[in-house]
Formats: sequence, C-alpha cells, structure tokens
Amino acid sequence: MHEPKGASTASSGEVYVADGAGSGSWQNPLGTVSNLNSYDLNGLIDDVSTTGSSVYFRVARNSVLTNVFLVLSGALSGSDSELSLYRDGILLGQSISLPVAGSGDGVKLTKNLSPTYTFTEGQVLKIETNGASTNAVKAFLTCKFTAG
Repeated sequence: MHEPKGASTASSGEVYVADGAGSGSWQNPLGTVSNLNSYDLNGLIDDVSTTGSSVYFRVARNSVLTNVFLVLSGALSGSDSELSLYRDGILLGQSISLPVAGSGDGVKLTKNLSPTYTFTEGQVLKIETNGASTNAVKAFLTCKFTAG
C-alpha cells in the first residue's frame, strides 16, 4: 500500500479531499465549521399551562448553558407562566417569563442567561412551568451550550 500524494507534507489531522478531477488537497476536515464547541439540546414542554409540566436534558459533557430559545404553539391566556431551571434538582436563580401579551402560534422568545450556568458531564437540566396561564400551549425549547 502506498501513501497518498503529498502525505509527507500534510499537517497532523488533515485529510485528503478529492476534487473530482483526478487530484485533490490536504485539508482540515473541520476547517469550515464554526463554533466547534457549541451544541444545542432540543425538547418540548407539552403544556405550559399545566403546573409541573417539564422537560429534561442530560448534559453529555462539561458545558456552560448560555441561552434558551422557545417557540410557542399558541396564545396564552390568564396569567403569565414562568419556567424555572434546575440543575440536578436544585433550582437555579433565573426564570423564563412566558407573557400572555404578544403570545401566539410561532411566537419566539429568547432568554440570554446572565450569569450562565456550568454543567458537568451527566448532570440533568430540568425546565418546569408553574402553569399560571390557562390555554393548552406547547413550548418547543432549544438550549444552547458551549463546551470547554
């Protein structure tokens, strides 16, 4: 077996990428990927108007939770609902308000966490509603983490 052309000059970690014209070049396979250390966990709270309705995420590696993005499936009524965040069953200091005013199908909400929350591999993030609103509305969640 022989080594591909130019293997002796390739940098560590590079792979040979064929160009379809009988040639190619050595490239970093992650060279065009941005935010290599960022990842998302997605989940659903089936009804933000039901007290205790929640979603769980198992964090797969040491990471920092920086943002929570939500999309609602409908309009809320009654009172604003609040989502609470827990790390391994311990309440964290920030909540996410789901206001009745301006709520509706496809409405997007963003919570930029300040301070951010550090998780170690295997810890569980739980997001739970207080159920203060009255319409049955789903919340689709994306939790953004940065691994370090």
